[in-house]
Amino acid sequence: KYEKFLLSKGFSAAQYEKSINEFESKGQLLSYYSGGIKLPFFLVDQLFIRENKSKNISFVDLEKVYSQNKISENQIKELYDKNKEFFKDRFVTFNYLKLSPDLLIGQKNINETYFDKIEEIENQILDGKSFKSISSINKEKVIKVSSVNSNGYKKDGKQSSIKNKFLKEIFKIKNLNEPVFIDLNDEFYIVEVLVAEESVLDLDNQNVRDTIKRQLSIVNIIEQNSLLTKKINNKEFGKKEMIDFSKKNKVAIETASIKNINDNAKFDKNLLDQIYNYEKNNIFVISGYPNVKKNYLVIINDEKNPIIDINSENYKKYRKKANSDYISKVYKSYDKYINAIYKIDINNKVLQRLVNSI
Repeated sequence: KYEKFLLSKGFSAAQYEKSINEFESKGQLLSYYSGGIKLPFFLVDQLFIRENKSKNISFVDLEKVYSQNKISENQIKELYDKNKEFFKDRFVTFNYLKLSPDLLIGQKNINETYFDKIEEIENQILDGKSFKSISSINKEKVIKVSSVNSNGYKKDGKQSSIKNKFLKEIFKIKNLNEPVFIDLNDEFYIVEVLVAEESVLDLDNQNVRDTIKRQLSIVNIIEQNSLLTKKINNKEFGKKEMIDFSKKNKVAIETASIKNINDNAKFDKNLLDQIYNYEKNNIFVISGYPNVKKNYLVIINDEKNPIIDINSENYKKYRKKANSDYISKVYKSYDKYINAIYKIDINNKVLQRLVNSI
C-alpha cells in the first residue's frame, strides 16, 4: 500500500519521509515553544484595556454632509459617454410553456400519467419536433417574453415578472428556434429562444442612471474622505475646524459613549474596530465597508481604562486570548521567515489544472 501510494503521488520514499520529518519537527518545535509560553501580566492587561476601555466621542455624520452634493446631469452624461462599453448587456426574446398537471392531464394532482406526458414531450424534442408543433394543442397558453436580460430587466429598465432561476436556465440555451426542456425544482417547461442580442443601454434606462449615480456618489465620498484625512494628517484640521465644518454644512455634532469594543448600540463592529485604533484627542475619519455608505468624522474626547482582577474568570479568559494571539504571531513569524529564506517553486502544470477546474 505504501509503495502504491508513493507511485500514485510521484514521490520517492526518501523525498516523502524527509518531508514528513520536517513537518513533524516544525509542529513539535512550535507546539513546544508556544505551549510553554506564559505571558506577563502587562500583555494580558493591555489586551483587556484595548477591548474594554470606554470612549466618549463627538462625531459628524458625513452621510448627511455628502448627501447635500447633488449629482448633475452633465456628470451623469460624462461618465456614461466615457464608459459606454460597460453598459452593454445581452437580451433574449423567447417563448415558453409551463407543463403543469392542469395543462397536460386536466387535474392538479401529479400522477404517473402526468410523468408519462412529460416523457412524451421530452421524446418529441429529441425527435426534432419544433416548439410550435409540440405546443400546438396549448398554443393559447404559450407566453412570449421580449428582450429581457439575465436579471429580468427589460431595455427600458423595468423588471419583468420572470423568476431569476428560470432566466438563468434560459440564458444557458445556445441555439435559436429550437425547443429545450427545462426541469426547475419539479416544475417543467419547454422553451424556445427566438432572438439573442447584445445592446448598449442608453441613459433612458433607469438601471443605468442608478448605477452611474451610485458610482459618482462613491467617488465623491472617497475623494471627500481623502481630503479630510489629508488635512488631519497635515495638522490643518482639528477640533475648531470640526466645529466650523459642522456649522458650514448645517449638520450637528453628535456625541456618543461607547462602553467597549463590542458595544454596537451606535456603530457596527467594523466601525468600532476603526474607532478603537485611535486614542484620546485623536480626530479621524471612519468609513463602513464594503458599501462605503456609513462615514463619520470623529474626535475622541475622553476614555477610561478598566481594571482587571487578576483572580477573576475574566482574567483567565483574557490570558487565554492573549496567549492565542501571541501563538498566532509565532506561527506567522515562522512562516514569514521560511518564505524569506527558501524559494518556492510553483508546479505550473498543477496550477493550470486548478485554474481550469474553477
